[in-house]
Amino acid sequence: MALCGEWIMDTVEGDMEAVLKDLGVGYMKRTMMYGIGYGVNVMEFHINQEGSKVLITGKTPLGDKEMTLETGGKPFDYMDPTTDELTQATAQWEGEKLRLKTDKEDSLRYVEGGQLVLETTTSSGAKAIRKMRRK
Repeated sequence: MALCGEWIMDTVEGDMEAVLKDLGVGYMKRTMMYGIGYGVNVMEFHINQEGSKVLITGKTPLGDKEMTLETGGKPFDYMDPTTDELTQATAQWEGEKLRLKTDKEDSLRYVEGGQLVLETTTSSGAKAIRKMRRK
């Protein structure tokens, strides 16, 4: 799987503030995230796949987070690493792209031009694109 490996945040495009607000992130945490450039050159990710599960570990100045995405399109319990809220999600492969849907967001992860791209669109339409380079 092309997504597997070690990645570091390279760029953030779009309205990250609006995305975080729509996801329910409080003012103080949004301000801290803005202060560290939304993780550019700081946030690191390790992605691995074990069968139908995609394991993502994120290392950030605000703490380390782990998430497991159960692909296949069936609902599963998902601890949102941004809000620390338990919610229902679905994850499925669309060719080489991995889509994750919750009641608050629709995100797509894929590799393009050697970068890992994470597109996030909230239920109200706010959008941000984060790009990561291999570590």
